[in-house]
Amino acid sequence: MEIVVIWRVFQALGACTGPMISRAMIRDRYDSTKAAQMLSTLMMIMAAAPIIGPLLGGGLLSLGSWRLIFWLMVIIGIVLFLSVNLLPETLEKEKRGSLSLGNSFRNYAFLLKSKKFMVYTMSVTFFYVAVYAFITGSSDIYINYFHIQPKVYSLLFGVNILEVSLISMLNRRLVTHFNISRLLALEEFNPIVYDPTIADSIEGYSDLFVNPQYAGYLDINHPENIEDTLKNAAGEREIRLIVVTDAEGILGIGDWGTNGVDISVGKLMVYTAAAGIDPSMVLPLVIDAGTNRDELRNNPNYLGNRHERVRGDRYYNFIDQFVKTAERLFPKLYLHWEDFGRLNAANILEKYRKQIPTFNDDIQGTGIVTLGGIFGSLDITGEKLTDQIYLCYGGGTAGAGIASRVLREMINQGLSEEEAYKRFFMVDKQGLLFDDMEDLTPEQKPFAKKRSDFANADKLTVLLEVVKTVKPTILVGTSTQPNTFTKEIVEAMCKNTERPIIFPLSNPTILAEASAKG
Repeated sequence: MEIVVIWRVFQALGACTGPMISRAMIRDRYDSTKAAQMLSTLMMIMAAAPIIGPLLGGGLLSLGSWRLIFWLMVIIGIVLFLSVNLLPETLEKEKRGSLSLGNSFRNYAFLLKSKKFMVYTMSVTFFYVAVYAFITGSSDIYINYFHIQPKVYSLLFGVNILEVSLISMLNRRLVTHFNISRLLALEEFNPIVYDPTIADSIEGYSDLFVNPQYAGYLDINHPENIEDTLKNAAGEREIRLIVVTDAEGILGIGDWGTNGVDISVGKLMVYTAAAGIDPSMVLPLVIDAGTNRDELRNNPNYLGNRHERVRGDRYYNFIDQFVKTAERLFPKLYLHWEDFGRLNAANILEKYRKQIPTFNDDIQGTGIVTLGGIFGSLDITGEKLTDQIYLCYGGGTAGAGIASRVLREMINQGLSEEEAYKRFFMVDKQGLLFDDMEDLTPEQKPFAKKRSDFANADKLTVLLEVVKTVKPTILVGTSTQPNTFTKEIVEAMCKNTERPIIFPLSNPTILAEASAKG
């Protein structure tokens, strides 16, 4: 028995030699894209081995006993192991290092500390464990436990191996047409399933409609149907997260009525793909409160109500009935409000934030992400947040929400509320916001300034003049006015700070305040 175990070691060494050496040669000779293609080719060859091996073994058994196969494998293993020394070195000379046991252990220690390497290694390990468990144990399970005929098992085994080969062939083709990061990195796909591409999808939603994508459509004219709509959309599922919009304020493109349901669908795609949220527990919804966009009301394909948006008590009563019904049907619900108009977004959030777990992406989410970007920028400049002068260009829901979040952080870092507000300025369609303006929204009023504090107040309707006057170090754009962050504005900011922080956030890209093209 001891002899068998010893010679099995040589068999194992020989079996490892081929895959390891071939992978090393691919690494040495090819760049990343070509290497990925060659590894797929290698995988196709390896997939064929479990089929070819039993066929050869069956032929050898007709010539002798299992011992013939065993000793033949020992010989092959020894030959393969010794043949390593006969292979030419494929790594470029200047990249070679000394081969020693100490270096090997140090390299292993370094790799074991790499989180990225270990995640990849464990993923690959899991795959190979599963593959070899299937190869070695599947026959016993299929034949003895499920009582499948050996011939049928052979067919099932072959189908599995064929699948591995086909996937390897597909991967071999894909890596030559797509960058590897596109195949692997979620961030590459995010702009396709969400901003900025989703704007095109929303605008053409009714014309291109195929199916509702498991979304629910709530008609403001039929509040009596809210419960049935939610039940039908959820089915038997336990809903834990709802993303709901009335699509009045789709960031960057405005009011798109029922078409805006795609923003709820797209947001949940991001949640499920990036955050790992169970897709069976989410529900996208749209509240069809009408639309003020004539383009939609006159479109014969438009799926929603063809009247102007409902306002006032009737609107808020519908929202209240929806919230109460959803909370009753789904006791563990988290409610996400998406792209409501500026007049409604803050009111709804303020009313329900202490009643149920709820969140407004435009007021809170955008602010959190932008604040993170500001922190990253300040790490580069080496400055403090509390020393910054903040100018918001676009005082809508998103702009005011971002400004409020940054202001709260300044207060958290030691400024009084009065000191913090002095560092914030907001520009909307009227120009710099003053407290004597009659059409200010509740979110804008705290940021409005006294007109008497500015000698040139009548000139502060132009962004460049505002920049020259208030001397901001941070400029955030949520205006949907393309290319308004001009060269002159950037140069004016550079006079106030060596490294200005400028975020043109409006989307889609064609509405951004600035672009890399200038």
